[in-house]
Amino acid sequence: MVWGQFDHTDETMFAGVYQVRRGEAVELDLGKLNNLGAKLPVYTWYNLQYREFAGSFDEAANEFKKLFIDAVSLRLRSDVQVGSCLSGGLDSSSIVCVINDLLCQSGKSNIQYTVSAGAKVKKYDESEYIDAVLSERDIKGYYVYPEFDALFQVLDDITWHQEEPFGSTSIYAQWQVYKKASERGVTVMLDGQGADESLLGYHNSFGVQFAGLFKSLHWVKLLTEINACNKVHGHDASFILRGMLSNLLPEAGLNKLRYIRNGGGNKPDWINFDGLLVNEVSPSIYTGQKTSSLRELSYSELMESNLQPLLHYADRDSMAHSVETRLPFLDYRLVEFILGLPDEYELSQGVTKRVLREGMKGILPESIRLRMTKLGFVTPEEVWMREKSEFFTTKIQEAIECSSGLLTNNCLSLWRDIIHGNTSFDFRIWKMISFCNWMRRFSVHL
Repeated sequence: MVWGQFDHTDETMFAGVYQVRRGEAVELDLGKLNNLGAKLPVYTWYNLQYREFAGSFDEAANEFKKLFIDAVSLRLRSDVQVGSCLSGGLDSSSIVCVINDLLCQSGKSNIQYTVSAGAKVKKYDESEYIDAVLSERDIKGYYVYPEFDALFQVLDDITWHQEEPFGSTSIYAQWQVYKKASERGVTVMLDGQGADESLLGYHNSFGVQFAGLFKSLHWVKLLTEINACNKVHGHDASFILRGMLSNLLPEAGLNKLRYIRNGGGNKPDWINFDGLLVNEVSPSIYTGQKTSSLRELSYSELMESNLQPLLHYADRDSMAHSVETRLPFLDYRLVEFILGLPDEYELSQGVTKRVLREGMKGILPESIRLRMTKLGFVTPEEVWMREKSEFFTTKIQEAIECSSGLLTNNCLSLWRDIIHGNTSFDFRIWKMISFCNWMRRFSVHL
């Protein structure tokens, strides 16, 4: 509820139910099932390894291209219709274009399909980039347009399959994409999860990069990179300072800044902490996200923090519609190769995913390859909340009531501050609503 983090341990929201996590396995003697304890015996069979890459940037881009094309090719093997999710970003567009090349080589390009989520609010719509891929490659693409009116009609079903509260309505957009794929008879979909984590695609990478340069006393290069980040992405001094401080300051100082910035900190007043046996420290300390090393950040996002919930969302959204997702960017050979690259091969001069951009030269449309903006499967959630403010006020009141005292009336105060522009929009409001819906769907009582 506070940090938006889950699946970073083996625990779930259900007592006595645990996860077999990444790189783990369970072996059972069927003759001894009655003698098992509370938890199954789990062991680790795979640890993410890497070797330092000593070649040039061009050599790295060529090796990336070779591994990536093979990773996509392997995941096209199927006896059923294969399609792909297409958001218009670098990752999904790379998959779609490589698929198209492979199918054209085998004379089967007419069987390629994509499914995309559009939005009727331009700020959240990526159809311009999606259409750039579809038109250049002459691919049949399907669109879904997730609407507010349908969200609460399917929310119980989504919650049932997700099994846990979820952090934003982007999960609803993803649900609609897989639903459309299933309706069109596409039962295997290639998707782009894992690229942002391994290739430093998230903009929090800049804060880690700046913190690392500061700590290593490379101040001239730090100023150069800050200037490039501002020029390429328009990130102002506030973004840059927050990013650096979040990775340099001790937790106590960070918590004071969080409290000043959004009134929350480690113990926001919209949660009743009385009797809760919780650790009030940011999980980033344990997951490795608080770092000045880009490699450590990438490892953390792959193994501890970001990727796990994303795979949770996608697996449940897809399997709810009997669609299998395959993820080329998580081919172990590709991930191990990327993790061994020098930092500047991935992030430099304000440009993210450099080795991917270079490797996809001549494959991706230039408007996509050189694109610096980023959305993903998003919805106009903020617009919906502002346009339907009375409806969401009711939903927040319901969340407070059904939480049995866990959520306080300060949830409404936070909501009013957001609506009146006193606090910037974020996903805390949806977390409250989703948590309440999860409690009701699974008959949870506190």
